[in-house]
Amino acid sequence: MPLRAILVGAGRMGLTHMAQLNLLTDFAIRWTVVEPSAAVRAGLGFVLPAAMLEATASRPETARGSFDLALITSPTMHHDTAWQALRRRAGRVFVEKPLRVRDPEPHLLCGYVLLHHPLQQRLRAAIAGQPLAEVRLSLRANTVLGPNGGWRGRRASGGGVLNEFGSHLLSLALDLAGPVERLELVEAETIHSVDVPDRARLAGTSAAGAALALSLDWTDADVRKPGYAVEVTLADGRTLAHDFYEFTDGAARVSIAELPSNAGVYLRGLEFTAQARHFLEAPSFDRELAIAAGVDRLLEQLA
Repeated sequence: MPLRAILVGAGRMGLTHMAQLNLLTDFAIRWTVVEPSAAVRAGLGFVLPAAMLEATASRPETARGSFDLALITSPTMHHDTAWQALRRRAGRVFVEKPLRVRDPEPHLLCGYVLLHHPLQQRLRAAIAGQPLAEVRLSLRANTVLGPNGGWRGRRASGGGVLNEFGSHLLSLALDLAGPVERLELVEAETIHSVDVPDRARLAGTSAAGAALALSLDWTDADVRKPGYAVEVTLADGRTLAHDFYEFTDGAARVSIAELPSNAGVYLRGLEFTAQARHFLEAPSFDRELAIAAGVDRLLEQLA
């Protein structure tokens, strides 16, 4: 019997996650797609096979029945009101960030996809149990290169580089350094957006005493797509780093091309496939929920 799923938001991220889950389940999912745009809903009938698409709806409350799983990938519905409405009807709920985690539950997975990349997991395993001196994280992207007056460029709608990419950097910081004791916005610059930073620099310390340094820029025209860099200095002076393409511990280097092939990799890469598989197979998402709640607290403090 095929799985029944509901997808809220049929944009780029929604269709990416849909594709990953279908690939990992041999296209055995029947989807009800919730999308406010009538034009997009009409187009889905032409681009998705009839055996995959069960129904479309304009709002979650208009979609009938219960579901085995739900994906919430619409920017205007990332917050708790959306998944609270759906969690009674879906066995598992995946929510793209940003997310207000008020009442975490084991069947709710937050969309900090980079946590699942094999090089991030390799770094976390390599430093486990060792005291850290510093964690440095950076993001360079060309997402915003002109006037940014839509939801991404406005504080009231959760826009800005801190919410969009900073949330991912914060998830990585918490993944590696644990709880954060102090984090401050030491530099911010608004270039194309309305009232949110397009460039930002953060500094702080973890509860365990490691220094934290984060820099973000989504106005860099010299890069083709977003690029992250992760670097950890241990208390003994050794440095370990990766950029989601290559891992180095100061002596040896490992490229993602050298990692065992991951059956089902599609569209966005290893981290999306690993996260989709985790969503389908993990017994609970307690660790991811703790990180997501920590990210939310830090973003609220910075705001």
